[in-house]
Amino acid sequence: MTEMRLQQIWLEAVQRLTRLLTIGLLLGSLTVGVAAEVRNSDIEFFESSVRPLLVKRCYSCHSSKAEKLQAGLYLDHRAGMLKGGDSGPVIVPGKPDESLLIRAVRYEENEMPPERKLAEAEISLLVQWVKMGAPWPADQPDPATKTEGGYDWNFFRT
Repeated sequence: MTEMRLQQIWLEAVQRLTRLLTIGLLLGSLTVGVAAEVRNSDIEFFESSVRPLLVKRCYSCHSSKAEKLQAGLYLDHRAGMLKGGDSGPVIVPGKPDESLLIRAVRYEENEMPPERKLAEAEISLLVQWVKMGAPWPADQPDPATKTEGGYDWNFFRT
């Protein structure tokens, strides 16, 4: 092959690579835009349906504001759910049947809340939320890591 032919092949390869990278970047930016839209709607679902349910039925025993934290479990922050309490993590994002939270509210395990089972509509909301990946607003401080008396060092133990 002549040197001129090698340069031509090299130039064609660079042009193809440039086109592929451009297409990849365009597709990537489109995907990010769609993901942001989904995330916003997921957060809205959480704030309008899931958080009020957790506040009403769970926070009195499982939050940084609880008089006495039960089972070492914080449900007032996503990190608390992922870390879990005495029985381990309570959510597996995207997998409600593997999530202890869902098994507990269905009264399959641990039976929570103990005073009375959630209504089926409430359980369905939690199942839907976990299926969505358990979205939670990212800009919120983690209330589970600081209490009025200082840091809750038990939250950090593994």
